[in-house]
Amino acid sequence: MDPAPLDLGFGTVPARLSPHVGAFYRSLEERDAILKAFYEKGLASGDPCILVCPKDSRTGYLAAFKKSGLPAARALKSGQFRIVDAEEFYLRKGVFDPDRIIAATRLLVRDLKPGQTLRSAGDMSWTLLAGVAPEEAAAFEERLNREIFAHYPVAGLCLYDMRRFGFAWGKVGYDTHPHIVFGERFFENTRRLAA
Repeated sequence: MDPAPLDLGFGTVPARLSPHVGAFYRSLEERDAILKAFYEKGLASGDPCILVCPKDSRTGYLAAFKKSGLPAARALKSGQFRIVDAEEFYLRKGVFDPDRIIAATRLLVRDLKPGQTLRSAGDMSWTLLAGVAPEEAAAFEERLNREIFAHYPVAGLCLYDMRRFGFAWGKVGYDTHPHIVFGERFFENTRRLAA
């Protein structure tokens, strides 16, 4: 018998998959609804949850979580939820080093208990702040697909604010994620899965 599907809050995937989801939004309300659903399911399941965001966005995310009723403050105190500065995680000393990021991600999953899924969301605006080219980001996202999502129980959610990202970035986000959430729609990226 197959294990139960993994509920991401905005959709489900077969349990055998570690979903890498591109989340596209046009307002903070859309973003916050996606994150609330994602983390609510994770916290209720006892999964460790991480948000990687720019340091200057941290307060805004916490306020949004509080407003939505997500128990992030309690989960932060217990250690089940962590907020990590994008500048430190992705750009240590201002340098984008995919090898270091992949290694750091592997460290995050090593302490998972059986049956747990690491639920990690990343605010992709760090790429704009660091001047990372869309092609570099696409290569990195593909490495995550091959080296992390293909081997570890991780549910990844990459957040793209379409008011800030242009067509080239939207294409990178779409082309490199096997699952997509856009507003309230969640679907398999059949174009990506066929590649």
